[in-house]
Amino acid sequence: MTRYSWCMTWQTLLATAIAALAGSTGIAAAPKTVVFAACPIYRDTDNGRKSGCWLGDDPASGLRFDVSDASARPWIGRLMLVEGVEAGTADVCGGRVLSPVRVSILEERCPERLIPPEGHPSKASLLPEDFIKPLYFPPRKKAEPPFAQRSFEVLFDLGSAFINYQDSDTVTERAAHYAQDSDARAVHVQGFADSAGFDLQGVHYAESARLGQIRAEKVAKILIGYGVAAQRIDQRAQPLAPSATPLRLTGLRRVVITVVP
Repeated sequence: MTRYSWCMTWQTLLATAIAALAGSTGIAAAPKTVVFAACPIYRDTDNGRKSGCWLGDDPASGLRFDVSDASARPWIGRLMLVEGVEAGTADVCGGRVLSPVRVSILEERCPERLIPPEGHPSKASLLPEDFIKPLYFPPRKKAEPPFAQRSFEVLFDLGSAFINYQDSDTVTERAAHYAQDSDARAVHVQGFADSAGFDLQGVHYAESARLGQIRAEKVAKILIGYGVAAQRIDQRAQPLAPSATPLRLTGLRRVVITVVP
């Protein structure tokens, strides 16, 4: 038995024991956070349409995970960084479902992997409830007083300042609308980057500290584009506080918009 297979057996036995203990005591096991880097696998469940499945194999556990709920899709042939929470929902695609889940596209190349349906059904591509609506939709309902200070978190992929479609852009839209509806006297925009970084599978991943400022500047420009007065927006540097997101590493890569009525 190799050292790797021995470790795998030990990890499996430990996980089984913990699950059994939780069941015997009536205590629900805490949601498991999974972080790994892997080549993406696309399961073509509907002949190339948007309802196909995205999967990834965790090298540490050997388990296959469904990352289809990520706002940014992986790229075939490029390594992906996956951070997610096991949802415990039904397996539709042939992997344990991660939700919430974040996928960052890395620079490393890897083999392209496309696999057939193998009996798995299509997984519909759904828009979030607060998706940015086209102009022909009915006018939105404005927020009403009393207004209180509110914060909005815009999350980013590793090493990126890109605003993901129907994800982080919906957050900036909500923040801009709230600032306008409340006639905010100040809008604080704070950008953060994971400059300390983390080690994963023998590789150290870290961001430039400058990236936090770049993210803040980009978000501020978007707020101005929505009609928030530029003179009411300021950018402040503060120590990084815990994020609201359950994804710890993702929470280090963010912009916090604080609207002060």
